[in-house]
Amino acid sequence: MQEFSGIRITETALMHESEQVRANLGELHRHNIGVTIDDFGAGAAAFDYLRQLSVDSVKIDGAIVRDIQTDQRSKAMLHSIVEMCRSMKLETIAEMIETDGVATELKAAGVDYGQGWLFGRAEAEPRTQLSNPSLVRRKGAVEAWG
Repeated sequence: MQEFSGIRITETALMHESEQVRANLGELHRHNIGVTIDDFGAGAAAFDYLRQLSVDSVKIDGAIVRDIQTDQRSKAMLHSIVEMCRSMKLETIAEMIETDGVATELKAAGVDYGQGWLFGRAEAEPRTQLSNPSLVRRKGAVEAWG
């Protein structure tokens, strides 16, 4: 299990003062702080940000993840995003995973990490001890599919 060492930035934050954002992201990288674009795929400009900015990972928007078992377009978008990220050497994180079926599809598609109610409900405070440590998927902990 790895500690998450980085920040998440939303498309809304990227829309303003892109030169300053680019400079700030460069400074974060110089200090070995990872950068993730959150809710990737939700906005029209997300792909352009991948081209322009130095980021380490993308968190795939839950609206795409949620429908991959029932909507062919969502499934095709997910596979395209994963392949593009893989070719750019970016990690992928899927959010809004609520069922084993969706988790299985995401693993098969090559998604690196997952987050959602399947792994645990949001809590006011992160848990520091669990009866089953293998279930830890909370703030500050990152676990790969294995």
